[in-house]
Amino acid sequence: MSHIVVPSLRLDTFFAGNSAFQGKLGAPVASEKLFLRDCGNDRNLTASKGITCEGLPTGETELIAGGRLVGLLSNDYETKRILHDGMARDKLGVDPHDWAHAIAPRNGFRFGQGGGRHHAALPSISPTNMVIEGAQPASLDEMLGMVTNGVYVGRIWYTYPINGIKAGDFTATVVGDSFMIRDGHLAEPLHPNSVRIDDSIHSVLHRIMAIEDKKTGIVLWAADEMFYAPHMAVDGLALTAIGASS
Repeated sequence: MSHIVVPSLRLDTFFAGNSAFQGKLGAPVASEKLFLRDCGNDRNLTASKGITCEGLPTGETELIAGGRLVGLLSNDYETKRILHDGMARDKLGVDPHDWAHAIAPRNGFRFGQGGGRHHAALPSISPTNMVIEGAQPASLDEMLGMVTNGVYVGRIWYTYPINGIKAGDFTATVVGDSFMIRDGHLAEPLHPNSVRIDDSIHSVLHRIMAIEDKKTGIVLWAADEMFYAPHMAVDGLALTAIGASS
């Protein structure tokens, strides 16, 4: 989410023609089970803020609803720039004037690197509380039963886009708190740094089988935003043994 999906949901990435969802505003980009929104002013969430660093109100931005891309993160500059861009329809897939509600500037912040707001920084586009939810959510035990035999990925690191963000291809190394799933139950632990995810974000998002009925607040390294993330069951995640020949 942090390294592939969120950068692809920024309006400036669309302007540059570099989003994994280029030209797909209003179109399906994931399983119908997936809902994703940025909640900037929810008093019950950790990273909420009332006002952006551009002096504008924050708020809730629906990004993906029922698998469809319905909104983008933006600041004042990028919203105005796309509204005056003669190529905007090609970049977004829709006329930005008809979708002004989807590109409202609620995310212009002067963040430093993991240290809160900084007066010397230019207002850039940053998320606040990224809330991930699912239609017809399931319990973790129910999701393990759906998988039957597979891998429970607890934590990953070294997550990188490969072939550029626009391609959607990525790699990530599976580390601690990961287990084999056998007969619908967690079994033996997976040795850290022994398996790598080599997949496409497009494939992963479209192959979501179920999303958990509860979310965990996650602080990423040197990040100012929070992710409220449930477990997801994905059909056929592409894994490669580290050190194995292709």
